[in-house]
Amino acid sequence: MIPGLEKATAGAVSLRLRHVLIVDDALPVRRKLIEILHRSGLSATEMSQAESAEHALEIFAMQNPTLIFAEFVGEGSAGLEMVLEMLHIDPQAKVVLVTADDPASPMVRAAIRAGVFGVVQKPLRHEAIRQILAEIESEEGGIERYR
Repeated sequence: MIPGLEKATAGAVSLRLRHVLIVDDALPVRRKLIEILHRSGLSATEMSQAESAEHALEIFAMQNPTLIFAEFVGEGSAGLEMVLEMLHIDPQAKVVLVTADDPASPMVRAAIRAGVFGVVQKPLRHEAIRQILAEIESEEGGIERYR
């Protein structure tokens, strides 16, 4: 057993999804989020990554991911528009906003009003990701968090 791994996986979920999309313009952040997701117990048949809002929307339209972890990527309101478009295409999509923005900022509040499943503050914390995954795992019958 790897030293410290038992602590890292304590409280892990056993969530299995078809497709997860990670959207962030920084490759190290995408890699870290994928590591946290796996350590937290998430299993996905497919895991895609996008570094821009345009690329994320292409993947979303073609592959309809089950869960999306999305940063507001792009300039101005491009990131918010991406989230709004995803939720317009599939109102049941589980979009988790990953942001360094203040939770009270107008863009974060607009995303919450639009129906994001949750918000995770940067810097990424294992426990915050595990909590979101546990909420998704426990949702049965389409109970919705913000929508």
